[in-house]
Amino acid sequence: MPIRASLLAPRGAPSPYRDVAQRQRLIRAQRLPFRAPRLRARRRLRLVSLLRALVACLGLATIGILGWQAGRFLLTDTLFEISDVRVEGVDRLSPATIREAAAVEGQNLFAADLARARARVEALPGVERVHVTREWPNRIEIVVKERQPFALINAGHLYWVDAEGVILRALSQIPVSPGPILSGVEAERMGLGTKLASDRLAQGLSFLRELHRTHGSLAALLSEVDLSRAIGVVLYTLDGIEVRVGSERWEERLARLEALLESLSERGEPVGSIDLRFQDLVVLRPRGDLHPRGGR
Repeated sequence: MPIRASLLAPRGAPSPYRDVAQRQRLIRAQRLPFRAPRLRARRRLRLVSLLRALVACLGLATIGILGWQAGRFLLTDTLFEISDVRVEGVDRLSPATIREAAAVEGQNLFAADLARARARVEALPGVERVHVTREWPNRIEIVVKERQPFALINAGHLYWVDAEGVILRALSQIPVSPGPILSGVEAERMGLGTKLASDRLAQGLSFLRELHRTHGSLAALLSEVDLSRAIGVVLYTLDGIEVRVGSERWEERLARLEALLESLSERGEPVGSIDLRFQDLVVLRPRGDLHPRGGR
């Protein structure tokens, strides 16, 4: 059904409206007023952003200048010159030796290289570990952990070593009640502070740790631990009895040895040697007897 042309349903496409009036000079010079607030807001926003950036730059510059001045003050003022070095934890070493090795007196508290000072102190013979801290405004505290004598070894001369095999000092004579002396250790470069890389010494130190851990009272009855034998560890008591304990199962064998020595002491039986290397078997040799005999 054809549609009739009307105002609501025109036949053709609508044409745009045209301005048929003549523009006066005053009208032509006018601008649309609705754009003016948006332009002013954009300009205001740009100005605010610029001011904020300027303030931030000025703040950073001020902080940088103040930080530089503060750093210069901390690093150059005599108030922070180290004049007091406190040493704690020393018994065998003197505090003067520790201070001389650290070499931090007179330096600036904040510029002093504490890691290097700690390394110099730890290089001293007899020092195991060091902790160095700063204390406001001009003090350094050095806490030292000394190496403790653990075993006396005979390697051409007598030396005290710690539990890691580091030589602490040399001795000219045997001290009173030193405990069992480790003998048969290979002689190396026996300088103070040197850690001996000896397999025999490592075995002897391991044996002493087991001895003191489980049978401390038995250690008082021993005079020597011989590490030179191919058969393993050989002990000598204060009475001159030779005891062969081998290279393993020390805890069990030491327990048997302690009970056996107590029994022999009660019976008053003289024994020249004891061999504990066999399972469930103890081999005894009386003094003066060339042939060993077995016993359980």
